[in-house]
Amino acid sequence: RQFMTARADEMRIGVRVRPRPGPALDALLTPDSSDAVIADASSQLVEDPAARPQAAVDGSPNTSWIAGTQDRRPSLNLAWGESRTVRGVRLSVDPRLAVASPLTVTVSVNGIDTTSVPDFMGRVRVPPQEATGLTVRFDNTLGLRSLDPITGRFESRPIGISEVDVLGARDLGKGPLRGDRISVPCGSGPTVIIDGQVVTRTSVTMSVDEALTDAVVTATPCDARSVALEPGAHRLEVAANAEFSVESVVVEPIDRDRPTAVAGDVEVSRWDPADRLVSISRADQTRVLELTENANPGWVATVDGSALTAIRVDGWRQAWVVPPGVGGDVVVAFAPNGVYRFGLAVGALAVVGLVMSLAAPVRRRHGPAGPPRSRSQSLVLAVLAIGGATVLVGLPGLAISAAGFVGSWWLSGWSRRRGWPQLRSWLVFGSLGASALVAATIPWPARALAGDAVLAVLAALTVLGLAATAAPIRSGSPSGDG
Repeated sequence: RQFMTARADEMRIGVRVRPRPGPALDALLTPDSSDAVIADASSQLVEDPAARPQAAVDGSPNTSWIAGTQDRRPSLNLAWGESRTVRGVRLSVDPRLAVASPLTVTVSVNGIDTTSVPDFMGRVRVPPQEATGLTVRFDNTLGLRSLDPITGRFESRPIGISEVDVLGARDLGKGPLRGDRISVPCGSGPTVIIDGQVVTRTSVTMSVDEALTDAVVTATPCDARSVALEPGAHRLEVAANAEFSVESVVVEPIDRDRPTAVAGDVEVSRWDPADRLVSISRADQTRVLELTENANPGWVATVDGSALTAIRVDGWRQAWVVPPGVGGDVVVAFAPNGVYRFGLAVGALAVVGLVMSLAAPVRRRHGPAGPPRSRSQSLVLAVLAIGGATVLVGLPGLAISAAGFVGSWWLSGWSRRRGWPQLRSWLVFGSLGASALVAATIPWPARALAGDAVLAVLAALTVLGLAATAAPIRSGSPSGDG
């Protein structure tokens, strides 16, 4: 970042960090005691420390190991220092956790497998034997499906285990406990660099609970807590480490009093996706009203009809400046939502009108018919339709559009001879309607992950409908006219 100083001054440096999910943080959260159970697994759903393998043996029901969705037979490996007489395991799953529960479990101790269904207490017993570890493999689960609100599809939930107890080794330690402290030493935390020079190195200490809840803490400088800067432009760089990411860096004059943040009362009256109503108290100082979601120019906040000034905080969050003395009901709305819904309504009315126009009977005109489409017009439409389909879909588009073009031309004459002049219109409507139905059934982003067959069907239906629209009408006589 670039920043300016108006005069030469001694500047105070403050660095705030938050835990960075990943293998480095997981290693920091692994107990180093010889009598503690250490866990690893075949997969992990997300890089969330509260869902890592060690969460299954940390003694806390609020954390759980969750396997990956593509892991059909996930396994959990447990190891400890000194040998214990193992008699089995007991598995616990938090009922509030949206995961599949184990049905058939295989426990492997010293290479000997025991496959069983856990009893009503979640226990799977094995022949007693001395061991320094075991593996629990989940062969089958009590399936659980959930509805994805984005894609509209039902998805199978992966296996999840809140706690594993080793029967016969209750003296083994579990951890780390939520109140334990973790840290990286001086020089291993983020490093602050100003104008190409290392200004200060840091250390970081936080509790396990703070690491699991993504808390923001202040890093401790190892050497200089301030730096002398000359007036002018300066370049600030911060080198983060694998365990912690930098949330903010403050460089301010050392003789300036630190501002004190005052938290005001906020009462939520309505909280819809695009329309919120909150009440804030009045205060004598300027405050900031923040949302914990991405900043977007569409968000607008008003108090008594007056708009608040929108800002971005923490580099990504939406917020507004609340001037001194301002309070009361704050209406927070996403302004483009009204235009979006109006567009949906207009589109729905257009579809209804199209269906009604196709369903209405055709009145035969007794006067002279309008001039037919010329050969040059038909040729231009054919080239545009077939060429566009080839560019968009490739050789399959060329083949489908050509077949649809010829087939629609032949069908127009065949249907007219049999007194079904609307058959071609229904072909167009059916192809494009089926394409729209496929697109609506598998909305984005799931459509981007769909198989090639689904995308091919979607493209084929669209190209067929467009080709049928562009094809010329073949002359023909209705049945009974000779």
